Amino acid sequence: MDGIHKDTDQRQDSNVEETAASNQKVCLTLPNGATYYGEVKNNKPHGKGTMRWGPSNVYSCDWYNGQRSGTGKYISDRLPEDMRIVVFVKPSL
Repeated sequence: MDGIHKDTDQRQDSNVEETAASNQKVCLTLPNGATYYGEVKNNKPHGKGTMRWGPSNVYSCDWYNGQRSGTGKYISDRLPEDMRIVVFVKPSL
């Protein structure tokens, strides 16, 4: 996939197929400069992982096919003191 740099976590087995979601953790650098560390499928965030962008924004959650899925936690030091950690819940359809 163009624009994505992937580093495999050396502590995990590097023979895991990328077409299946796995417990293997990888680090992706996305075209917008954000980084993602967690489980992937087809070079996209898929499973549990954390995305970081800018100097102070972190979002940890479950991912499905590159999109946030379910409940997640957003942390930013740019928010007011009482809102530095925000938990998001994706509504069920």
